[in-house]
Amino acid sequence: MFKIKNSEEVEVAIVNTAQQTFYFGNEFLLRNARRITGIEVFSASQVANTPSGAAVISQAILQGAFITLVGEENNREIISKMPLSSLLAANNNGHVREFDMPMINPSKCYITFGSTTGLVANSVIPFAFYYEL
Repeated sequence: MFKIKNSEEVEVAIVNTAQQTFYFGNEFLLRNARRITGIEVFSASQVANTPSGAAVISQAILQGAFITLVGEENNREIISKMPLSSLLAANNNGHVREFDMPMINPSKCYITFGSTTGLVANSVIPFAFYYEL
């Protein structure tokens, strides 16, 4: 069973629907975190709006998205183009995808879409990052 020690909600904003790549941005800090232990993504099927009030993208759109995470220390890709849908707990029998990875460099981590069809401006992709201090 996955034990949550610390978590942070992170939103990746879909601003320009003509783009295929969206970066996490610098507001994602995971203060004092040493290791990421789990990642979960949500679609509108799980949550309609985020704490900031933003609309969440649909699960159908999420199926065409891929995540790349870059390490903080060496700036190399730790995870490269992993299907984002594999981080939906609903697709994993309700379980959070567990990891044991070093901290990431959020300004270099991104989501890529194979197609921009169906993207809605000003919507977000919400994540829960679980970590150890």
